[in-house]
Amino acid sequence: MFSLQRRTVTLDGQDVILVELSAGDFADLSSEADDNKQGIMMIARSIESPAVTEEDVAAWPRRVTEELLNNIVDLN
Repeated sequence: MFSLQRRTVTLDGQDVILVELSAGDFADLSSEADDNKQGIMMIARSIESPAVTEEDVAAWPRRVTEELLNNIVDLN
């Protein structure tokens, strides 16, 4: 019924398509007590393209994850 919003951001020369989180995603994230793990989960669920896993995100530099989180929070 309602469409999720999307946004393309460019980080280190790579385009990443972010998608707004659903209510279900927020419920899952809220059940995670570890804030660091919650951030990784949020990034992995918010990146529509290219497809990534939580393990992928956990291996990225902190500067990249911080910039992604800022964009994700703004989108949501």
